[in-house]
Amino acid sequence: MKRKNKKKQKKTLVAVSALALSAAYGGPVFAQLQITCSQAIRFGAYDACSNGKLTVQPNGSTSNLGCLVTITAAQPGQCILSTLGPGPSKSVKVSFAVNFINITNGTSNVKIDSFQMRATTGTKSAAKATFSPTQVTNTVTLNVGARMNYNDNQAIGNYTGNITINAN
Repeated sequence: MKRKNKKKQKKTLVAVSALALSAAYGGPVFAQLQITCSQAIRFGAYDACSNGKLTVQPNGSTSNLGCLVTITAAQPGQCILSTLGPGPSKSVKVSFAVNFINITNGTSNVKIDSFQMRATTGTKSAAKATFSPTQVTNTVTLNVGARMNYNDNQAIGNYTGNITINAN
């Protein structure tokens, strides 16, 4: 007699719909500093069959600790740091305003943490970065990644949230 193993799996679309940005200016030197995002971080649609973590790296690679079947691909976010006029006279520090956020779907939420950014011309990902006046004047494209902490009891739905990036 054959015995079938049936695991209860829930399909959940999880996506950070946008990266809301604000620029904290360090004085008149930075009056023309601007950060804009053209692409949000997307964790994709998935079947979670246990608790775990899905990380989307700034370079687009992903890693998963737990039981997760991805239905659609994840993608990093992308933002551009630039000036609208004369460039800054000192280095610009860029960082995330908080260490984690909760993205929501109605009353359900998913914790997103371990935010990382990396300039497309760089080789190192970090939660904070410093760019020279020349780099900022020529614009810096930043790819943004993060880690989603999921569980097998996650409510089905589309989860959204925002993270703020500061530059000064």
